[in-house]
Amino acid sequence: GKGKQLYDNYKNLEADHKATLHERDLLQKRISEYEAKEESREKDLEDKITELTAAKKSLAEERERVIREDEERAARELAERDRLWAGHEESVVALFAELCKKPQFAFTLFTNTNLPTGFDGSFKPDILIDFLGQYVIFDAKVSRSENFQNYIATQVKSTAKKAKNRNDIYPSVFLVVPTEAISE
Repeated sequence: GKGKQLYDNYKNLEADHKATLHERDLLQKRISEYEAKEESREKDLEDKITELTAAKKSLAEERERVIREDEERAARELAERDRLWAGHEESVVALFAELCKKPQFAFTLFTNTNLPTGFDGSFKPDILIDFLGQYVIFDAKVSRSENFQNYIATQVKSTAKKAKNRNDIYPSVFLVVPTEAISE
């Protein structure tokens, strides 16, 4: 009886062992599947991190490119404005000199380098034209200012202060600006 009991115990243990082996195999299979899924997730995560890093770098490069283009455009606009203003004063003086030399006008023209007597160095307008005993003043404005309206307002006040209390100056002073600057 004891042998039969031992045999039954053996068979039960053998069955338990088989069941345990089968359960172990199933659990190892599930663990392998989980590990494979985890590796797949980690690879996807690494790929997404790489993509995100590349996108971030691309965005930073694009932002730098846009900023650089904006700076270049602003520099070109500033250079064009400076070029426009640089030639403006010279062309205005040349145009008035040419007009005053015409026989039908024959006005006496003075520039800031050859002022008439009675004008000191504090008031040096670009062009003075002697007309009926008074000087008509044309002042070509050259601006590097970002705010053209403020520049003109300041120049008007400054010129008016200099021309004030002079009977030999026509009451209106003409500030000459480039056509392109009138819109400002």
